[in-house]
Amino acid sequence: MILFSEKDKLNLSRFFKDPAHATLIVRPGGFSVEEELFLVDKLLGDKYKNNLIKAQNSEGKNYIKVEDLRELSASLDLRSKKGGERRLVLIPENVRIESKAQNTLLKIFEEPPEGVFFILLSSREGVFLPTISSRCSLIKLKKPNEDDAASEISKNLNLTESQAKALWLQAGGSSRDLANILADENLKKYVLESLSDAKKFLGSKDYEKLVALKNRLSKREDALSFLNALLVILEIFINKNTTSALKLKPLVDKVEFAHKAIKANANVRIQLLSLV
Repeated sequence: MILFSEKDKLNLSRFFKDPAHATLIVRPGGFSVEEELFLVDKLLGDKYKNNLIKAQNSEGKNYIKVEDLRELSASLDLRSKKGGERRLVLIPENVRIESKAQNTLLKIFEEPPEGVFFILLSSREGVFLPTISSRCSLIKLKKPNEDDAASEISKNLNLTESQAKALWLQAGGSSRDLANILADENLKKYVLESLSDAKKFLGSKDYEKLVALKNRLSKREDALSFLNALLVILEIFINKNTTSALKLKPLVDKVEFAHKAIKANANVRIQLLSLV
């Protein structure tokens, strides 16, 4: 799923009409595979999709060594002699480049093979050495807006507003993590069940709430998913019934505090019982 805003899409389209040989794109929350392919299309177009090269470790690990980049450089030099087409080397944000390997990458940047472009993706600045960053054109994208992301998720997956927001919150506002949730049917079902449990919880009596917390929410991840779902339902209810905002504010504060405390490793049981 592509969650770039229309403004970001426009900026990227304009930029890739005259691309630099090396570009660093930073976006909080990272990039899904579909969003990576969107960037590839903007630079290469359909005609050149076969010329996409993802930098990777020769042993299938998520970090790149000096030897990996030397092999890549040799391959690019060899293919450039056959010449002609534009090629793209993509370094995904979940792939780490060792410090020594970054110096090797810098040498490639200094004398880039003909027709080769590099895109480095990152979820934050400061991941690469300053010497690497200074050699790249920098594009900063904003983290997807929660409402816009939920609207896109709802439209693409035929889900309700509350279900879409629950999935986005569970993903922590990360396109890559959202894609991982959607690729796992069990995990997707688990998040949506948490939303259903949260709805029942808000409409239950105190005794029923205690039973629900005892039976289903003893694990940290279960608790966080449940609290995310509660926040979604409370937000939607407040937006639709603004006169209830003041009445529900104390509960919202309790849920937000419990969520923050549990993420900071506080006792799950104590935090959840504070909601009753």
